[in-house]
Amino acid sequence: MLFGVLFSGMGVYAATQLGVLRALEESGLQPGALAGVGAGAWIAGLYACKPDARGVHAAIREACGQGRRLLDPDRRAALGPLYVGGRLQGLIRGDRLAALLVKQTLGRSLSEVEAALAIPTVALPTRKTLVFSNHYPPEDGEAVWTQQAPVSLAIRAAMSIPALMRPALWMGVPLIGTAGLSEGMAALGQLRVKHALCVDASAQVPKGRLNVWDIAALCGPRTQPTDCRPDWIMLTPRVPETVHASALEALDICVEAGYNAALETIPRLKALMGGGLGKVLAFPKK
Repeated sequence: MLFGVLFSGMGVYAATQLGVLRALEESGLQPGALAGVGAGAWIAGLYACKPDARGVHAAIREACGQGRRLLDPDRRAALGPLYVGGRLQGLIRGDRLAALLVKQTLGRSLSEVEAALAIPTVALPTRKTLVFSNHYPPEDGEAVWTQQAPVSLAIRAAMSIPALMRPALWMGVPLIGTAGLSEGMAALGQLRVKHALCVDASAQVPKGRLNVWDIAALCGPRTQPTDCRPDWIMLTPRVPETVHASALEALDICVEAGYNAALETIPRLKALMGGGLGKVLAFPKK
């Protein structure tokens, strides 16, 4: 029986999933399959490379500590057209983030990751779903699956927001993050997951004046409870309404919100799994 998790969210809201991972580990539950969309792909990818909730938390904290230094604005895109040479541009180049992701994932390729991992993205201009995974693609389905990429590239592509962050390039193809959790659920399902915890850290509307990061977060992956399978559980941690998507100093607040929400949900998850505990066997590779 394979237990999986799906992470989503944009901005600091995605940090709720760090608390979810900590609660799962403390309860003796370690997912054997992970999928991520938006910033959730960052957490899913890091945990797949090294399954240690505290280690992933430390890595995200390090990134948040860099703050604006991690951003590399493209002033030409800010002053020029949205498309140049037929390619979508972004206010942020994303090169510094890409370099950090290579470091955090230890430069590992998808084939070097043990836990089953699936990160869906969208290829431009065809709008076709491209799933980065360390497992062979399903025999059918509309999405294209590939193992030929480093984990860092998959994460970088999933975090690309149109017009805000320049699309990532894979074999010359520009990629952006998916706009819905349905692609993440579909990808996780293709990993033969029977039971799953889907953590929806979609942006809530914070109080006060919205900034560009709040707007980007609101345009991130969203879902509805009806999208979730009957034998999967949807978890929607809530953070204080005063916390904005760009409030990196609220990292610990978001982590605790995810931790407390997970503690309330874990008994239901265990009951769904028939009381099975411990680390789940990894999904067999072909």
